[in-house]
Amino acid sequence: MINILKKISAVVLVCLIALSVFAVPAFAAGSSVLDISKKTMNIGDTFTATVKFSASDIGYLESTITYDSKVIQLVESNVTSNGSSGVTLFNISSTGASTLSAKFTFKAIAVGDAKITVADRATTYITYSDEKSGNAITGCGGTVQVKDKSAAKSSNANLTYIRVSAGTLSPNFSANTTSYNITVPYSVTEVLAYTEKADKNATVAIEGSKTMKVGANKRVIKVTAQDGTVKSYTLNITRLASDNASSSSSTSSGSDPTTSEPTATTQSEKVIVDGVEKHIAENFSQDLVYEGFALTTYKYNDKEYPAITDGGTTLLYLVDEEGKNGAFYRIDKQNNITSFSFLTVGGNMYQILIPDEEDMKDDYIATTVSIDGKEYDAFKRVSDKDSEFVFFWAKFSDNTGLYRFDTVEKTMQRAEGLAVSVSDNEPVSNNRADGNWLENFMNLNANGKIVAITIVAILLLLVAAIIVIIIKLVSPSKDDYDEYIEEDENEDEDYFKFDSIKTSDRDDK
Repeated sequence: MINILKKISAVVLVCLIALSVFAVPAFAAGSSVLDISKKTMNIGDTFTATVKFSASDIGYLESTITYDSKVIQLVESNVTSNGSSGVTLFNISSTGASTLSAKFTFKAIAVGDAKITVADRATTYITYSDEKSGNAITGCGGTVQVKDKSAAKSSNANLTYIRVSAGTLSPNFSANTTSYNITVPYSVTEVLAYTEKADKNATVAIEGSKTMKVGANKRVIKVTAQDGTVKSYTLNITRLASDNASSSSSTSSGSDPTTSEPTATTQSEKVIVDGVEKHIAENFSQDLVYEGFALTTYKYNDKEYPAITDGGTTLLYLVDEEGKNGAFYRIDKQNNITSFSFLTVGGNMYQILIPDEEDMKDDYIATTVSIDGKEYDAFKRVSDKDSEFVFFWAKFSDNTGLYRFDTVEKTMQRAEGLAVSVSDNEPVSNNRADGNWLENFMNLNANGKIVAITIVAILLLLVAAIIVIIIKLVSPSKDDYDEYIEEDENEDEDYFKFDSIKTSDRDDK
């Protein structure tokens, strides 16, 4: 009976220890992520830094945010906070939420790099006074760069070339030569000018009519540098009185894709895009070229057309039948022309693409979203239809994939590696949730690794304790052995008594 009770006690004890083992992860470190709305800015600009915390059953959270007060200044926050000189203590109260956020608005006050750090061991409590139930949250951080926009302005107002649609320049072009003579025949009624800026931050404007009258005409190409420096190139154009007049300068130089003319009035090839008739423009203003794109040409039906490219995407400029309402459209290697849509977030341009079906997971559904008055094709997670987050299949720089856009904060981030099971209403840790355990461990910060090692050590000690207790309880003790011997002797005694009784009875007979 005693052995049975001991075995039952051992089983109960093992179950209790096992429950404590499984309860340990509940007190593991929570996570935090810092979302900075603008990473590069000028003096006087403002930006927001939003800290998103994730832990189990938060009733009260207390932490600090540290920043370089010589470069940036804290303007306001949406949480209870106090402090100065670059260290601010803040706290948030809730009713047992799993996620909380704190938003801080900063102003750039000096040139330099400013690091923003949220305390590595923010503490959360289920209630304000119940400190025993607190969980540590790993910290997060980021860096912003403040520049002086007035100090970096360029004074370069040069052109790298000037070309004209008829006639030739005399003398030949040189960046330092600002006056040219051009003679065209009587049959030429207009002269277009094509240019390229030496500095992409400069602007170009062409003054004077492109329509040529007989005799002297003047067109002035005015280049304004980033710092306001202005340089003018003058074209003195003479249109001859009749076609019989000879001129050694009447040879046409042809069209050029880098026209500085304000509109694209020349079009030829007719194409159909989304059921609408368009024409490929034979010229367009170089001021229309998107940042990150360069001028190039594209052969369509054996004819070269001006285009722009970023090395992977090629765009043609299409206009309507009247040569108006122009816009860039994407063209692929099979000459398929589709609409070109992009979204500018934080000064970065994201090309909005249409993904292949296999690129999107089953938990995403197509939708549309209006941003700054323009409609975009986007995606939502099936489980989070009402979330403020939408997803774009987009290209940024050399990266093409899924990007997550916050419609409230107006921020964009790569979505690869975000756990699908995590709600978009919850912050996502900087540490990746996928990959093997070694990769996840290496992605932890120093305190996260200490917490992980501590948890593993506790688990190993508990497992060792369980093994020792089981061996101890199952192995017979000295008292058990003595009791067993005593019971065995009693059984022998009873047997002999029975045998003796049988013997006496036989003798009586």
